[in-house]
Amino acid sequence: MDRLEKQKSAEGIILFFTDALRGNRGKEIAKELEKNGLQSFETIKTIVLQEYYS
Repeated sequence: MDRLEKQKSAEGIILFFTDALRGNRGKEIAKELEKNGLQSFETIKTIVLQEYYS
C-alpha cells in the first residue's frame, strides 16, 4: 500500500470514528467500551491520527 492509499484509509477511519462520536448510538457504544476497559472511539481516532499524520 502506497502513501496515498494509506492516507485515504486513515481518513476513512477518522471519518468513521468522528461520525460515530456524533451520534447517540455511537456515544452509547463508546461508554460501553470504556466501561469494559476497551479503547474508546476517541482513543482509536487519536491513535490513527498520531500514526498516520505525525
